[in-house]
Amino acid sequence: HRAGAGRVAGAPPMSLPRDVRSRLLTLLLLAGAAGALLWWARREDLLGRPVLQGGALLPGLQAREVDFLHLGLRSGHDIELEREPSGFWWITSPTREFAQQERVNTVLDNLARAACEPLEAAHGPVDSRAVGLDPPRHVIGLRAGGRSETLFVGDVEPLQRQVYVRRAGDDGILLATRNIITLLQDTPQEFVDAGLLRGLAGPVQRVELSGPDG
Repeated sequence: HRAGAGRVAGAPPMSLPRDVRSRLLTLLLLAGAAGALLWWARREDLLGRPVLQGGALLPGLQAREVDFLHLGLRSGHDIELEREPSGFWWITSPTREFAQQERVNTVLDNLARAACEPLEAAHGPVDSRAVGLDPPRHVIGLRAGGRSETLFVGDVEPLQRQVYVRRAGDDGILLATRNIITLLQDTPQEFVDAGLLRGLAGPVQRVELSGPDG
């Protein structure tokens, strides 16, 4: 038994045939080359990929500082609103009406929080007509702290998460947070605060108020 055990313990390790070893070595070399090629390709893609310079759509905008607002609605109608010294918003065009305060504040809050990124940097030049910017679907204008800003808003991009935007005076096309146009789908009447006419029967069509200042 001891002799048999010695023979087993001292037996030479099993070796693979030469042709099998050659094939394994070739496969290892090919796998290594493929891995190196993949690493190089990914490195070149990352190095060559444009870096998106994203940020705020309206940098530094404070909603509480806005005192004038122009909204181009989906219906094709434009409305203009002004914040009076008392802090309340009034529609001043096409007629003078007391505005839905919460609705206006939501529009401003969405604009102040909106983020954007340049479209051309990621996808190359884009025809403004192809993304609904020539002519624009909506126009948003505002005044805050003596500074005026105008945004031209186009279509919603295919993934339905962002909207095409262009700032006045800048040819660059941006992708901005979609909720800046959520309330622009409304009609002008929906911006009127009908609460001033509580007690009246039937839908309110128009509100006109007069005071000491006209």
